[in-house]
Amino acid sequence: GCADASGAKAEHRAWAFQGKRLTVEVDDTRLDVVAADVERIEVTRRVAGHVVLGKGPTSSWGLDGDRLRLRVSCAGLIADCDARYEVKVPRALAL
Repeated sequence: GCADASGAKAEHRAWAFQGKRLTVEVDDTRLDVVAADVERIEVTRRVAGHVVLGKGPTSSWGLDGDRLRLRVSCAGLIADCDARYEVKVPRALAL
C-alpha cells in the first residue's frame, strides 16, 4: 500500500530567527506554511514509509541563515515513503 504520514509520530523543532525574509527548501513532500502568533519558526514533521533493498526514509531539517531546509530521502528497489511538514512563522515574516 501507499505510505501515509498523516498518522505518523509528530516531531517538533523550533528555531530563533531574526531575519525579515525566509526561504523554505523542501523535497517532494507536503508542506503547509501558516502565519501564526509565534516568535520562532516552529516545524512539525511526520515521516512514514518502508524500503526494500535500499535505505529510508531518512529526513533532515535545519535552518541555515535565511534558508529552512526540509529534506526526506527514500531510495531502494521498492520504496514507499511519505512526509508532511507544517511550518509556523511569525506573522510579519516574508516568504
